[in-house]
Amino acid sequence: MASPPTYTPIPGPNSTWDIDPYAFADGVYYVPAGIELQPRLPGFGHPELPGLRERVANDRPHGISGQKLLCLLCMRLRADQGLPPAPVWMTFVEGPHHPVFRHEDGRSPHAEHTPESNIHKALKDREAATWTAAGATEVKVEAWRPRAKRRPDVLAVGARLTVAGEIQHTTLTPTAVNRRQNALAAAGDRVVWTTDRDSADVAFLRQVPHLAVPALDDYRLYRHDRTPQLNVISGWTVFETQRCGWSDMWRGGSTRCPITERLEPCGRLHLYPTLNPHAYRPDPDARFPCGSSPDLDHLLEGILTDRWRPYRVGGQRTTWIPTTVYNDVVGERGGSVEAAERPRPPAASRSGGTRVCEQKATKRSTADLAYLTEKFRPAQPLGIAPQTTKPQASPSPVPTAEAPAHGVQLIIPGMQAVEAGALELAAANMAVFVEAVRDRARIESDVRGYTPEVGHPVRDAAADIDGRFGWVLPVNGRDQVILMPGVELVRLRDTEVSAPCLFVNGSAWWWNDAVSMAVPIPPRRT
Repeated sequence: MASPPTYTPIPGPNSTWDIDPYAFADGVYYVPAGIELQPRLPGFGHPELPGLRERVANDRPHGISGQKLLCLLCMRLRADQGLPPAPVWMTFVEGPHHPVFRHEDGRSPHAEHTPESNIHKALKDREAATWTAAGATEVKVEAWRPRAKRRPDVLAVGARLTVAGEIQHTTLTPTAVNRRQNALAAAGDRVVWTTDRDSADVAFLRQVPHLAVPALDDYRLYRHDRTPQLNVISGWTVFETQRCGWSDMWRGGSTRCPITERLEPCGRLHLYPTLNPHAYRPDPDARFPCGSSPDLDHLLEGILTDRWRPYRVGGQRTTWIPTTVYNDVVGERGGSVEAAERPRPPAASRSGGTRVCEQKATKRSTADLAYLTEKFRPAQPLGIAPQTTKPQASPSPVPTAEAPAHGVQLIIPGMQAVEAGALELAAANMAVFVEAVRDRARIESDVRGYTPEVGHPVRDAAADIDGRFGWVLPVNGRDQVILMPGVELVRLRDTEVSAPCLFVNGSAWWWNDAVSMAVPIPPRRT
């Protein structure tokens, strides 16, 4: 067996934490060799040093006791915030899928310090090649820009737009996705997420502009030479013109007028969303022509040239729609590009901070407050006969920019009894919850062709307990018993509290999990 290669250490500074972080590329500083490691590059960015990975793995101890691996990204972020220099030590561990550089204090690794999978690399290379061929004046891969808070996987500069591409092979929490989306959009980029997750497993990306391609076994199939037209199975919507009274896919098949929201048709023509690709009229001059349905290259080119724009559907999910119908859709249904590109900001924790090394405290914008005021208005208590006239509902209190949500004392339903719970608040919460369940059912219909039947909730006072109010919600012929707290879930949902907030069939769940549990999905048939 050949002996391992020898290295000549490069003399480093007197103190490792006196390193100027702006002189590096936000990687990991390997003190014994005096070099910067780039975990996402082949050979950690040093192909001239074979066996470097094995040397780092075996050079124990790591962490603060060994003082061998220093997080340069944390040091740069500290410098950006005007904080004094301080060392942030790391360890090198074998993860379930690949080795990772982890912070000594247990915080999750930076995405920039996580080695990429072959699928991630293949999709990233294809995205960069597509934008280059589509006429981008500049395409950069894994490149930082001045004052940017995140580094996109691919950055393309077009004649009209700058587009940041994020490849997401593994699942993330919606909070982490929103944090990345906000950071990238803050730099002025239009962001597009690309994932190879199965169409039934992309719920974590629903609130950001995304494109989902099929999950293929061989990463080489994602290359353009192997699959010239890579189908996109989720993330885009086209429109067809129909007379008022047509079934509205975005509203669960409702035939209400999309403008007046009345059951009586207005008699005019409207644009209705459809997944029928024949309703789409592609640009004949596109570098990547559209096939039987919009494919990845065609959509990426259209995003760069502003022929596709992101649109938020009812505050629940975001999709790409053709620019040719964008103004008409906004005129009938409202919305804007800004609302679609900026999901609700990740809320601060009870302690007042967010992720230690990456985020600063954020305040809600006027648009966010208006969205919350409209979405969570007090509703008619469910199970009670509705009034003959529509009441003038006043907006429920929401956190203000001067008093952020993390400064409010919150009940944690599911962990303790709710005192002084109000039926009106519980009914308003239940109305929002039922709408979320129906939206989840629409998603299942879109991606699987199976439409869960969601009925109307019925008030069940016999189920009330500990300040929680009971309803029975029939879904697919099964009665789901929902216990809803009579407290303002708006403020609770705007925090990072991980405690369950309501009960479904006797089990305590957090909001998003409760929505999924209320929609029983039958197993797939093979």
